[in-house]
Amino acid sequence: MTFEIALVLFILAAAVLFLITEWMPMEVVALLVLGSLAVTGLVEPADALKGFSNPAVITVWAVFILSGGLTRTGVGNIIGNRVVKLAGGSDTLLVMIIMVVAGLLSAFMNNVAVAALMLPVVMDICRSTERSPSSPFDAPGLRFAAGRPDDPDRNPAQYPRERPAQGESAQALHPF
Repeated sequence: MTFEIALVLFILAAAVLFLITEWMPMEVVALLVLGSLAVTGLVEPADALKGFSNPAVITVWAVFILSGGLTRTGVGNIIGNRVVKLAGGSDTLLVMIIMVVAGLLSAFMNNVAVAALMLPVVMDICRSTERSPSSPFDAPGLRFAAGRPDDPDRNPAQYPRERPAQGESAQALHPF
């Protein structure tokens, strides 16, 4: 075993230990692993930071921030209470309202952002109506993120376009 392999295994073991024991938040552990790999020279610093330029990483980061903000400010709770009042105690109507709102939002927003916006609302509805989040109300939570998943214009992070090189046909990129 080379020194580099032993060093990677040590960093990995330390990360697993910190994640299991929760001595540090997982975000801090992830950044420490990234920094450790760059500082030790196992990964070039430029390569270590390339992931932050990926739109998918930025979208997931924004999802966490947006979802946390909605929960902490109580906006999700306010929206959830209004949806519950509008449904008037009908579970079917409640699910339909959530689906319609999420569908309308996904017509204008990235589907991952809609998921970030609606998930705290659905969780607050589950809490206020004393339903388990694993009830039928989690199905809309999963479905509204789908929106129209086959549409790369609204979901560019999930569906990167492959462009053929100059003079190359598109079939050359997709042999199957």
